[in-house]
Amino acid sequence: MPFTKGIGYWTGKKRPPFSEEHKRHISEALMGEKSPHWRGGITPHHKAIRISRRYRSWRKAVFE
Repeated sequence: MPFTKGIGYWTGKKRPPFSEEHKRHISEALMGEKSPHWRGGITPHHKAIRISRRYRSWRKAVFE
């Protein structure tokens, strides 16, 4: 099987089981500032609006 940078490597294969402790360790290792997707803890303005209660109640009223 040629090397394809991990794409499809596990296709058709059974992944090794990870213990709950190992899963927790991986999760904690990639939280917050340690995550490769971390952008300084900023939330874009449009996203902050859409997750607000005021917006959700307004949207619900519009559809009713």
